[in-house]
Amino acid sequence: MNIDSINPVKGRAGDEVQIFGNGFNPNPEMNKVLFNDLETPVTVASDTMLTTTVSPEVETGPVSVVVDQDTAVGPVFTVEKLSITDISPESGTVGTAVTISGSGFSSTISQNIVTFAGVEAPIETASETELVGIVPDGAETGPVAVTVGDVTVQGPDFTVETTQNPKSLQVITETTNPPSGFDGYRLSVTGRDIVFINPNGEKTFSDILSDQVDVELTSIPETCAVSG
Repeated sequence: MNIDSINPVKGRAGDEVQIFGNGFNPNPEMNKVLFNDLETPVTVASDTMLTTTVSPEVETGPVSVVVDQDTAVGPVFTVEKLSITDISPESGTVGTAVTISGSGFSSTISQNIVTFAGVEAPIETASETELVGIVPDGAETGPVAVTVGDVTVQGPDFTVETTQNPKSLQVITETTNPPSGFDGYRLSVTGRDIVFINPNGEKTFSDILSDQVDVELTSIPETCAVSG
């Protein structure tokens, strides 16, 4: 019995590997396949080919086949461990393209699952070492995770930034019978410089991001009352 080749020669947990050679047993249960001394199940068997599945515990090492008392040692199978080493950028809004660097990814987009804090994200591009995912609607700040086959790994947190639409604030003053010589008020708005506004005047503040601001008039004559 001997092993001529294996296909593929590298992969990840859950991948099928075919072992080509001769002297195998056509009954799957009569063959023992070992990856670096760890046994994996044989699903298909013939005299010249065996099919097995890489288990999550497999480490890089030679593939061997045992039939009865005969053992054949074949090529080394390289295990591509799924890992995330970095994400870039680490923060952004919904719709941001995030590059996920690591190893063990699939170059076939549909074989990868990317999530942001548990919310699945669309994937734009994929290679064995890099994925580009789009921050999905509903995502919150939390870890980025990648699933390939039955294996899931968690990477760094991604901070989801909320988008704020700028608002405008218009302040209008109306003064009835102002005292003689009175020429206006001092107007203050949260986050802005104090400005002067006429007794019957109008001021507009643009690009306000806060949902709530404080507005205050000062320099009010004793004979005046403020409402609004």
